[in-house]
Amino acid sequence: MSTCRAAHVACVEPKVFGRTADNPDAGERAATHNFSQPEQQRGPREPDNVKFADSIRSIWTACGFAGPDVTNYAESVMTAETRQGVMMLSVFSLLLMLGATALHARLGLSDPHVYTFLTLAALSLHILLSTRATRRLRELYLLAITLLVISGCALVLLAHKTNSFGAPLFSGVALLLMIVPMVPWGLREALGVMAMIYLLFTTSTLTMPTRFSTQTLWALQFLMLSAGAISLSLVVRSVGARKQQIAAHFSLARSHEEMERLSLQDQLTGLFNRRYLALNFNADVDRIHRSGADCEFVLFDIDRFKQFNDQHGHAHGDAILQAVASAYGAVLLPGDVLVRLGGDEFVMLLAGPAAQSRLQRAAADLQHRAVPFGIGGSDRPTISAGLLRLDNGTIPLLDSAYATADLALYEAKRAGGNQIRCAAPQAAAAQTASLAPV
Repeated sequence: MSTCRAAHVACVEPKVFGRTADNPDAGERAATHNFSQPEQQRGPREPDNVKFADSIRSIWTACGFAGPDVTNYAESVMTAETRQGVMMLSVFSLLLMLGATALHARLGLSDPHVYTFLTLAALSLHILLSTRATRRLRELYLLAITLLVISGCALVLLAHKTNSFGAPLFSGVALLLMIVPMVPWGLREALGVMAMIYLLFTTSTLTMPTRFSTQTLWALQFLMLSAGAISLSLVVRSVGARKQQIAAHFSLARSHEEMERLSLQDQLTGLFNRRYLALNFNADVDRIHRSGADCEFVLFDIDRFKQFNDQHGHAHGDAILQAVASAYGAVLLPGDVLVRLGGDEFVMLLAGPAAQSRLQRAAADLQHRAVPFGIGGSDRPTISAGLLRLDNGTIPLLDSAYATADLALYEAKRAGGNQIRCAAPQAAAAQTASLAPV
């Protein structure tokens, strides 16, 4: 999950349906709208040829989707599924060729049959081993095409060598076409493979019509067209179902990511929340240390915030919290983290030196951001902060760091507020109540 390290404020204006001040007749129009009007009155129907073209386009490739995000997701899924399919195809071909070799040797048939099937078994084993090392989808498709086309060439050469096209070769051609759907192709790739196999057998047999009988040639054509049609129907059915499944999984994954993001985000300010800090404190501090910088743990809150809320109202209080998020988010550097723990309490993880100067700059910026809310003079919000340096190579418990910074914050409050107090790093070894995820 990608996360934004800088603070941001997301303001969403609610949609109001029905009658509004700008559109007083909206409710009446919605109430009197006839939803049962005939379909032809709602607009022209989409032509059947357009629907057919859209259907073909949707199954033309296995990874073709409307958006780039789902396309990238589909390609990663299809690569894994295609690898499994090519491996299954190789294993099936290997076992089939070994079985055919044993059968022909047992029946005492001619040596060309045995040598051909042994060669194809070796090719299947080679494709199987190559598939395990291949990472790209197109290369996996090429491996499957290589196995199928070379197998077809071998059967053609065997037929010409023996001057016969008997039952074993007919069954081999049928199996060659029927195993095509074992690989999760798109319609484009499946058509290409079957066209190559069909043209290979057709051209090699029709160019030498005297070698095979007319009955054999017609039977071969019928067998190839029938097996090819069955295989294509299976490919079309599977690619459509597979793409629907991928789209559904992608939608669920995106929804899960969005729910996870929302569970780590404060709704009012858009900052990270207490749960994020509890889950990622060690990783964030370690990341800052690995960049070569010390990490400053800053705990701060708004002085007299309850009094301000009671005097000016909760709406203005929320606006001030958003202004604090914007002002302190503006001084973040790449890798810094800003968290709202709850109420008016915030935590910052700052990398590098000059942490105090950045906090002072943010406090001054907050004064300017408070002006549009009609707050001035002594009513302007001020900030008190406790700062704890986490030396490189040292990652205390979050509970300990929070307790130490909280003592420094208490000292700043007791001194009148609107100031920063630094805590002694040695004090971070103390233990306090846990900041568990909520």
